[in-house]
Amino acid sequence: MSSWLGTSLTEHNLGLTPTQWEQFWDGLTPNQQQLISKLKMGKTPEEVAQESSLKLSQVMSEWSKLYLASQTIRGAA
Repeated sequence: MSSWLGTSLTEHNLGLTPTQWEQFWDGLTPNQQQLISKLKMGKTPEEVAQESSLKLSQVMSEWSKLYLASQTIRGAA
């Protein structure tokens, strides 16, 4: 499932239109933007955790929140 989510992020901006993506991105904190950017570059959650001195569970928890937030925006359209 995480590989599908990664593909969805890197190739399709989580299914958001460009306007929705901009709205989503603008609502993120700098740390959240950094997480999304690293994942969009193709880094694994494990690599992001190691580079950010975080636990994998912290990265996955934040990623889950971000994904759900993006789908809320997507569903509101």
